[in-house]
Amino acid sequence: MHERIVVNEVCFPSSMPLEAEIANWRRAGINRVGLANFKVPGGDWNASVQALSEAGVAVGYLLHASMYQLDRPETWDAANEAITATVDAAVRFGAPIVYTTTGPRNGVGFEEAVEAFVRASAPAVQYAERKQVRLLVETANPQFAHLHFLHNLSDTAEVAARAGLGLCLDLHAIWTERLLRRNIERWIDRVGLVQVSDWVPGTETVYRDPPGDGDIPLEQILSWLLDAGYEGPFDLEIYGQPADRALDGTARGMSWLDAALTRLGA
Repeated sequence: MHERIVVNEVCFPSSMPLEAEIANWRRAGINRVGLANFKVPGGDWNASVQALSEAGVAVGYLLHASMYQLDRPETWDAANEAITATVDAAVRFGAPIVYTTTGPRNGVGFEEAVEAFVRASAPAVQYAERKQVRLLVETANPQFAHLHFLHNLSDTAEVAARAGLGLCLDLHAIWTERLLRRNIERWIDRVGLVQVSDWVPGTETVYRDPPGDGDIPLEQILSWLLDAGYEGPFDLEIYGQPADRALDGTARGMSWLDAALTRLGA
């Protein structure tokens, strides 16, 4: 497994318990993973910390989805408490990154949502900085508007800069953008995580295919990132697979990404 690959926990079904995930990780030779807060029973990370430590699996980042109800300021304090708990868990795991989604607009205009997000996230950003954890905001598909309101690189980068956040680039969401290479080069210093998956023509859902199975020019985009100076991890993030195909898809995707990064000299 290439040293810069991290395998996202969502490669396996949300119903799969951690013990089964660990068994699958071992079968596929996976030793670095990213964990999602919504897969932790009761939000208690303690069992996960112990289980992964015993299994010898490193944690590259945590996912916190999602942050705020942007139209309800009275809920922001509780939301920030939840985010700080995830940051604290990242410290326990030794994970340098937490990436997140903003929360939905809930009918609020875009500019109002930006202002609300910058105000709401300030305590979380400051807390993460004190804990030396890098807090990132994702470029997410618009199908996830119930969790997020930033769906292209330019908007996400500009809002992240205003809020003091880094960027998690989900290539599945942004690969069709006209000025993608230019914007990668412009914002590369903010990029802390790159998520890799593929799209097969005809797919009309948010199903993500293993890299190499579809039509996204992934190797070209990876080369742009590396040429621009990106030095962070690459997150294998595929989902929508049934349990009986998840291990094979994850293993194939990891093999393709490993070979591509090696070819590109990462």
